[in-house]
Amino acid sequence: MRKNIFVLLFSMLFICACGTSSSGSDDSLDLKSSADGWELSSSNVSCSSNEFGFSSSSFALSSSEAFFEDERDHNVYKITTIGTQTWMAENLRYEVENSACYASSADSCKKYGRNYTWCDAMNVSSVYQYSYFGYYMVRPHQGICPVGWHVPDSTEWNLLMSYVDDKNGGESVGNSLKSKTGWAEGLAGSDMFGFSAIAAASVSAYSQFNENYTTFISSSDYSGSTGFHAYQLSDDMEAFGQSKGDTYYFYLRCLKDE
Repeated sequence: MRKNIFVLLFSMLFICACGTSSSGSDDSLDLKSSADGWELSSSNVSCSSNEFGFSSSSFALSSSEAFFEDERDHNVYKITTIGTQTWMAENLRYEVENSACYASSADSCKKYGRNYTWCDAMNVSSVYQYSYFGYYMVRPHQGICPVGWHVPDSTEWNLLMSYVDDKNGGESVGNSLKSKTGWAEGLAGSDMFGFSAIAAASVSAYSQFNENYTTFISSSDYSGSTGFHAYQLSDDMEAFGQSKGDTYYFYLRCLKDE
């Protein structure tokens, strides 16, 4: 009996919270008796996220998955918290001038994200292809990431790698961060931390489609050179110097501000 009353009260609260649509349509709501108590049936019930106090940009669909909506273009990204850091678990898809998708394909944009040069990802003048930007950079540097997010620097990438290495039970960092699909045979990962990195095709003039590696941008460039710290995933994850030139394109994972 208590169960029936509880379900009935919950149903009434649900009706009050959701109400009818703003168009004034006559939604059909019925309380039906069943062997286990009462059931609420509806042919057209909708609830606004604002009515329940959800953030317009961050929300969770389950206890294990969380998402972020970029209010600039309404792209929605899966996000994951690893240690003290919250990362986008997908490559950025925000379109800026000179950014591109593999084969200029909408499907590639959705699957892989967009490719950016270092200067475009950082949202700085192309003159910094040839000069050191680090003198002027205030960290965290937003670049083209959404408000509240930024382009991770080498210290933050290294912190991610260190945390994963300490918590993954002895497998390689690369294996822990790679997705379970989307890689060449033998290279798929365990995706232990939900980072879900996939092998991603680059639009760089010197690259061809591959399922063997992917490369991410960091905000850290080298003093006295035209390079920056890039982070590549293949068998494992490693940092290496990469050109800031305008013919070199990479992927961007934004990191949430603390």
